[in-house]
Amino acid sequence: MTILSNMQDKNCIFCQITTKNIPAEIIKETDTLLIFKDKNPSATTHWLIVPKEHINDLTNLSNDLLVQIKDEALLLAKEHSFNGFRLSNNFGEAAMIPHLHFHFLAGIDKTRQI
Repeated sequence: MTILSNMQDKNCIFCQITTKNIPAEIIKETDTLLIFKDKNPSATTHWLIVPKEHINDLTNLSNDLLVQIKDEALLLAKEHSFNGFRLSNNFGEAAMIPHLHFHFLAGIDKTRQI
């Protein structure tokens, strides 16, 4: 069992997932990010790109980490031969979990309603 560091929130479910105290279906892991399947998918492929460090929202996100997230999303698309994807972030009251994360969605129906 992994212990949460001082860069994490013991009450945050994503901190507990990134430290592997709560299981998740992991797609990929880097030094700073964990990418895992969303438990309630909104597309054929719905993964979450989550910083390992507890960051509340975009206001606390460094440009360096934002570039890492973008690069990983592009790499995921290439590695899995996705012709397109959506990368989204919910902010403030729109976020169900107050730990910065991006939804990576692929296999989205082109005829969907916007």
